[in-house]
Amino acid sequence: MTDPRKFKAPYNPKERIWQEADRLRAVHPAGRSLPVKVLDLAEFDLGLDLVPADGLREQLDIEALLMGDLRSILVDRHAFMSPRLEYRLRFSVAHEIGHLILHRDIYDGLKHATAAEWFNYISAIPDVEYGWVEWQAYEFAGRLTSLKAFEKEHHRFPPRIVVHKTSGFTEAERRGCEKALDELRVVKHRDLLVVRESDVRLFRSGIYAPLRGSFLELDSDYFLLYTRGSVPFFEMYPGLYIPRALEVEMVATEQSQKTLAQEILALSKMNWNNTQFDSSLPITVRAARQVGDILKYAGGMKQIQTRYAFYM
Repeated sequence: MTDPRKFKAPYNPKERIWQEADRLRAVHPAGRSLPVKVLDLAEFDLGLDLVPADGLREQLDIEALLMGDLRSILVDRHAFMSPRLEYRLRFSVAHEIGHLILHRDIYDGLKHATAAEWFNYISAIPDVEYGWVEWQAYEFAGRLTSLKAFEKEHHRFPPRIVVHKTSGFTEAERRGCEKALDELRVVKHRDLLVVRESDVRLFRSGIYAPLRGSFLELDSDYFLLYTRGSVPFFEMYPGLYIPRALEVEMVATEQSQKTLAQEILALSKMNWNNTQFDSSLPITVRAARQVGDILKYAGGMKQIQTRYAFYM
């Protein structure tokens, strides 16, 4: 085991990382379908033991850890048993497979038998060097499970892309978005929307706020949508403040107003890191804001993480 203070991250350019991820998918059965069956890939194709362990997430803020024997991966027991955390666990295991492929010599030399031994060692590694090692593993996991993998498997991108923006589109921005989508060639359908809180209020008979899902078409390009409001199942409005409607501007769209409203309403229920069953904003906007709140403090970083899992 080398002195962690003298640790130097290996050089792995993005191109090599992508090649390794693509090669792994190509040669193993679990990698040939989408979504990639990461747990099957680890356990059955690579012969790794997935060992549930208590407290990984709570104590070390990780959900998976490649062990020094290179034959087993510890996985957080709660994440392993919870269907709700399946996607996070899959990405975490893909991240550890990345370490196995890209950093075998490091883990083999460390030979840690416990999570505590691993944590004590990496805590002494210079932050910049450890950051490069983690970036490489994140890049590998992203390539293994990403849109590029979708395109490689199906020889096409998804047929439709929707962009949500909270400030208005300038003409240059609109043209830029459409040009970028056109360059993808096979993305035939797109919807560009401005989604922001409105100062317009709707009222209904009685003492409760408008129903969640209330929809009002203002004109051919604008509509209002209540993503929070009274819920018939609860027979009340489950909130502390008067709900505000969202104002949606259809900048360049193909779908109808009602279809777009239904999609936004569904996306307002997808914040799985919150016990509140709904949110005023769709997860597309909410997640972007949360990442932005973190990145505003990251001005001095050489490498900005591009994977959402890094910010959860």
